[in-house]
This record gives sequence, C-alpha cells and structure tokens, in this order.
Amino acid sequence: MKDSSEYNRQWSEAHKAQLREYEKKRNHSPKRKEREKQRSQDRLAYKREYNKKWFKENGKEYYLKNRDKISQYHKKHDNPEVKLRSHLKFRYGITPEKRNEMLIDQGNRCAICSVLFTNKSLGTKPYVDHCHETGKIRGLLCQKCNFILGCAGDNITVLENAIKYLEND
Repeated sequence: MKDSSEYNRQWSEAHKAQLREYEKKRNHSPKRKEREKQRSQDRLAYKREYNKKWFKENGKEYYLKNRDKISQYHKKHDNPEVKLRSHLKFRYGITPEKRNEMLIDQGNRCAICSVLFTNKSLGTKPYVDHCHETGKIRGLLCQKCNFILGCAGDNITVLENAIKYLEND
C-alpha cells in the first residue's frame, strides 16, 4: 500500500485543473465575500467596544503617564499647515505650493466675482473649485461663488436661466 502523503501528492497532480476551478469558485463566491465583510464589521465593533471599556477604566491614568507624548501628537496633527497640506493632497491631489501658484495667477482674487481673498473671514477664504466628474481643478473661488456653482450642480443651463431671470427684473 502506498504512503498516504504520496497518494495525496499524485492525486493533486492529476486533478490540478479541477482544484484550481474549485478554489476560484470558493474564493469568489458572494456568500464568502459577505461572511468576510460581516467578520470585518464584527471585529471593528468589538474593537470599538473594547476601546471604550479600556478607556473608561484606564484613560485618565494613561493620559497622566503619557501627557508629553499626547501633547506632541496634538501639536503635530493639530497644526493648520499640516491639516491644509493633507486636505489639499487627499481631496484635490495638489500641494499648498500649487494652490499658492494659483492664487498668484488669479491675483489673489476670486475667479468669478474678483473679490480679494483676505483669509480673515470665512467668506473671503479661497476654495478650490473642481469638476466633480473629471476631478479637474478649475480655479479658486470665494465661498459664495463656490456655493452658487454647487447649488446649480455645475449645470450651465441652470446658470444661464438664472442670468436671464436677473435680466428680466
């Protein structure tokens, strides 16, 4: 009688194609994907609950022991320049340097209404305007002009109708 490991090896060699087909079905079945997704969600829920419980029991003590480390973390991550850099990179794929170049090219003014950007109040802060379909950056706008385009859904017909409406007044 043959050794069982030798038999298994020979059987696997002879049925390679069938085994591959079986693995494909098993790995790509919708039920398996659902189960994996559910497991992942369960793990996250468990982690959240565990962290809440741990923090409730040990949070104050941990904070007192690691006050310096926590303070350094917040100095690094609460820095407005770091936040701006990560926001621009993540949302629009540009750097603050590229944004500053755009500001200079536009004369530090809104591309639509030409209001001067002062950064002192929320309304005169430059907002990056981009096409939501292509992601292409069109320019920098003030909050009001950015809001107008957003409400119109970047639809030229809606904006033309708004102009006609204003002209009829």
